[in-house]
Formats: sequence, structure tokens, C-alpha cells
Amino acid sequence: SEKMRLNSTGLGIGTSSPTEALEVKGRIIIDGDGSGNNHGTLIIDGSATSSSQIRFYQNGTPKGYVTYWDSSDTLGLTDGSANGLHFSPSNQRVGIGTASPLATLHVDTSNSGVALNSEADDFFVESNSHTGITIGSGSSHRSSIYFANSSDNDIGRIVVAHDSGTMRFNNNASERMRIDASGRFLFAKTS
Repeated sequence: SEKMRLNSTGLGIGTSSPTEALEVKGRIIIDGDGSGNNHGTLIIDGSATSSSQIRFYQNGTPKGYVTYWDSSDTLGLTDGSANGLHFSPSNQRVGIGTASPLATLHVDTSNSGVALNSEADDFFVESNSHTGITIGSGSSHRSSIYFANSSDNDIGRIVVAHDSGTMRFNNNASERMRIDASGRFLFAKTS
């Protein structure tokens, strides 16, 4: 039976009526010979002003895209809109929900209009409504935020001890304040 057809539109493999320059119905295997640089590489070469894209469809409906935008040097995993995950190799930033991350990791559920401080631009979570970060742990364990430098990996920390119901504040590697389970504020002591 016929396996491929070339017509004025393009080459069809597994189809007799291609709609693009190359249309394949079925699986494609790219297999290098394992020597040198032959490792089964797919190359997509676009112009300096174009976007290169791999599209995923389900029954003719677009569901997901892997896109490289040359103009902004950004690689995106999206639903076809700006929503999704964006990585910019040139500035080493990742955006979730934004195509233009303002921080090393930027999570944007809706633009808050906040201008980042240059001393706090590594991780940015924003929304134009209530915004939060949850740190979850087991009921007999601790949830913590550590502050460190090159000579001390716990120079400061905020710890919630779920088993005792306390919130502890450490500075210079020692506990300095505590709020106990009954809501009492303890300064320079633990009980």
C-alpha cells in the first residue's frame, strides 16, 4: 500500500493529501547513531524575528505549545496565550503566568503593579488581590524560613514547630523570641 505522496502542497507520509510542506500521520523516531554529534537531534531554525513552535493538539483542538520567541529570547510552555511557564536563557529568569519575568523566579497570577526592590528580586509572587505563600509540613514537624550567609547556614530563621504550637525567631544563630501555643510573647526565653 502507498506509504507517502508528494504533491504541489508538500510531502505526505501516511497521508495522501498533505496540508503542509511535510505532514506525517503516525509516530516519528529520530535516532542518532551514537557517534560524534549524531544523537537524534531535531533542529528548528527560524529567523531573528520569528517564533519557532511545537504544537500539541487533541482531536484538532490546540492544547499546548512549546514556543521560542527570538525577539525576547524566551522559551515557553503555554496554552497558546501568555499563560504558562517561560524561561529566558539570556537573563536566567523563569516566569509562571508571565512572559516577562521580573525576578529570577516570578509567579504572577495577576499583575500587582509592584516595582521590585533590587535587593529582593530573586523570588517574586504577585497578584492584584490577596497573595500568599504556603509552607506545609507534617503535624509533628517544623515549617521554616532560613537566612544564611557563606559562613553560617542558619544565621537567622523563622520556625513554626507544629508539635508544640510555637513560632520561633532566631537571630545570630540563636533563638531570641518565641510565641507559645497560648499566644504569649516570650523575649530572650523559651518558656
